[in-house]
Amino acid sequence: MTPRTLLLGFLTLILTFPFGAEAKAPPNQVQEAMEEAGENRGALEAVLQKTDPARKAWAEFLIANLPACDLAQAQSEVLLEHLAYADTARQELPWGVTVPEDVFYHYVLPPRVSQEPLEAWRRYFFEQLFSVVMDCKTMEEASYEVNRWCAERVVFNVGGNKFRLVVKVWFPGQAVWIKFIGTHRQYDRIDVRKV
Repeated sequence: MTPRTLLLGFLTLILTFPFGAEAKAPPNQVQEAMEEAGENRGALEAVLQKTDPARKAWAEFLIANLPACDLAQAQSEVLLEHLAYADTARQELPWGVTVPEDVFYHYVLPPRVSQEPLEAWRRYFFEQLFSVVMDCKTMEEASYEVNRWCAERVVFNVGGNKFRLVVKVWFPGQAVWIKFIGTHRQYDRIDVRKV
């Protein structure tokens, strides 16, 4: 799992999400998802059993809306970590509790949006971004700070993946500054945030 994969997954999750309009999962949808999970049913049942009762509706929504491929292979530890960090962010960020319930269910809880791998990425982003957004008063202010953080960490693999190009993007001015270009070995010796 590369930081680029994580970043793309996170940005995609923020920008779009395909789940339905209902914020709570009807019991029959949870049951249908469990049946569709087949041999992986035990992992999904473990998510429901290990989730705090106050957050059980979140876990039910998550399971009822997972794509079939995730129902068949999602690891309970990964889903539990997603739920835990969604809860932590909601509780610890000043604007977290003001996120409307339907937005929280549809755009915060889901562990992925489309084709990115189903991985435990929330801890990484929480650790990277908490200090960036903790003093923000609104979700809008936090989104600007996340955008700024992302713009400082744009990395491209170029030349048939022989080289890495690190740039800083200034979106309002439509400008890009090249911060570094080098081999993968050279890239591994730098701190992208300090280049």
